[in-house]
Amino acid sequence: MKLPDKSSAADPLSVPLLKQVATDISPFLTELLFNRSLAVGRFPSAFKKAFVTPVIKKSGLDAAQVSSCRPISN
Repeated sequence: MKLPDKSSAADPLSVPLLKQVATDISPFLTELLFNRSLAVGRFPSAFKKAFVTPVIKKSGLDAAQVSSCRPISN
């Protein structure tokens, strides 16, 4: 419920909607998705993908240099 209301392009559901159904879906997500994935060592392919956005480490650094950026993954 403390999740901020912002979301990622990778999120198929909006955060406000997730907050509304959190108590109903949390047992499923916890047991069937997360715990079983860890137990068998298999993860949904969606868990292995991310949108990576480069962000400048400090103002004044050259944005064209890869070493000036840090990756932010969503």
